Amino acid sequence: MRPKSSLLFIFLIGLIGCLPTQEPVAVTRPMVVTEMPTEVSVSTAVPPTQTPPPTATQIVAATVTNTPLPTNTPEPAWPTTPILFVRDGALQRWLPQTNEVEILVDGVNYPIYASDIVVFFRETKPQEEYALIVFHIPTRTEVELLRQPAGEIRNALTGETRYVPPETPITVSENGRWLAYVLQDEETGIFTLSVQEIQTSTQGVALSQVIFSRELPMRFKWPYAFLTWPTANELSWMEPDGIWIAKLDEMPVTSELAILASTNMAPVYLMDPAKQDQGPQWAATTYIPSRWSPDGRFLLAIERFPSEGQSHVFKSSNVVPTISSNCPIRQLAN
Repeated sequence: MRPKSSLLFIFLIGLIGCLPTQEPVAVTRPMVVTEMPTEVSVSTAVPPTQTPPPTATQIVAATVTNTPLPTNTPEPAWPTTPILFVRDGALQRWLPQTNEVEILVDGVNYPIYASDIVVFFRETKPQEEYALIVFHIPTRTEVELLRQPAGEIRNALTGETRYVPPETPITVSENGRWLAYVLQDEETGIFTLSVQEIQTSTQGVALSQVIFSRELPMRFKWPYAFLTWPTANELSWMEPDGIWIAKLDEMPVTSELAILASTNMAPVYLMDPAKQDQGPQWAATTYIPSRWSPDGRFLLAIERFPSEGQSHVFKSSNVVPTISSNCPIRQLAN
């Protein structure tokens, strides 16, 4: 039995030796364990601080979706005082309380409004004569101041002549108390400035005698044809030596030269071809009143040049401009 056992053992040894040779399996060698950690680290390597806070989304949503608050748009205000206007030659008044229009007076041309007073021209003789009327609105009474021939305007293209109210400088103070005008004497050609007081009562309107009168030493045409009001009781006008002011509420009425005339010189070119070789002539510029300050202390005036001008601000008690700035103006024919 011992030989058989030995032979069996040898046979088993040989059988094992004939099997194919295999390398030992290493657990760490065939498994790619390093790839999985890499993928995980890439997908999760986001710092917590980069995540937007929850309130950021809420703020954006609020600015996009919230409806803006309605604004307080003022409603159009309905007028509370009557409105005067001229239509078809009649002075009319619209009453906002009743939405009615009433006719106050007929025959109105070129009206001037001041407080409860309206001054206008009325045609008295067709194409011949006009009357200057002072009308009091509360009492609907009127007074005629003067009459003058109508002015003529001829159309150079058609030859047609149109008749209009006379070119009489007229002004009324803002408070409706003073009426000022300039008339030319047909015989002497002298221009005279006159002022009358407009007197009103519950009975009607009347005009006082002339309280101030002054003969003007020039033709009261452009650029002198300006009557302005520094205050409600002061009248100003132009003369070659400057701008004058009269205080109408003083008795007797006094006047003084408030702003001296310009001493600046500007070239004036002669239009006559035979005199072109003489060169330009020099003439003084002119201060043209534009607007007074509310307290009557300063006057905005235009310095007239042949082709351009400067605006100046004058203090009425001084004779030199306090402010000056360049501004172009259009040259107007005399």
